[in-house]
Amino acid sequence: MTDEQQQLIFNYKATFNTDAGIAVLKDLSRFCLENQITADITNVNQTYLNEGQRRVIRYIREKIASTGEPRQKEIKTDERIQL
Repeated sequence: MTDEQQQLIFNYKATFNTDAGIAVLKDLSRFCLENQITADITNVNQTYLNEGQRRVIRYIREKIASTGEPRQKEIKTDERIQL
């Protein structure tokens, strides 16, 4: 993880770890449909929009929950052991 990525994670945590930040996060959770069903069976485009909104709050929560440590490297298809 680069210094820039670690700084970004620090910034997210600093921003949302205050009373004001928690209040904003709570409002964003409601606005971004975090705990609601996002599917609209009558309008697929609305479903896409709802999921896009939901992704914003999930991204923020991922940054806040991040330890700043790199994730495990994903194994590429050509790196798998051939049996």
